[in-house]
Amino acid sequence: MKGIGDCYEVHVNYLLNLRYPFGFKLCHGVALVEGPIKGIKHNHCWIELPDMVVDISNGQSIFTTKERYYEKGNIDQNSIKRYTLTQMKQKIKKYKHYGPWED
Repeated sequence: MKGIGDCYEVHVNYLLNLRYPFGFKLCHGVALVEGPIKGIKHNHCWIELPDMVVDISNGQSIFTTKERYYEKGNIDQNSIKRYTLTQMKQKIKKYKHYGPWED
């Protein structure tokens, strides 16, 4: 599944530029989202906090609860790959791109 958009690059850069990124996790998963590819499942990337999700991909400004985000995107929470800032940096160094990464 190859996605359309800037979700991987935007969210990696967002985390790299945070002054205090404690508690933030980069997430990779499969979503059924809005926009030009509405109704089609595709790889997606977003940022997760303990109870919130941040999605600023493709010019959006989504700050919502995890429950609402995962429900709206039809995202299986058991299949989400979550990365701490340290893990994210290791993956970028290893794969030389923003994601998704083969684990």
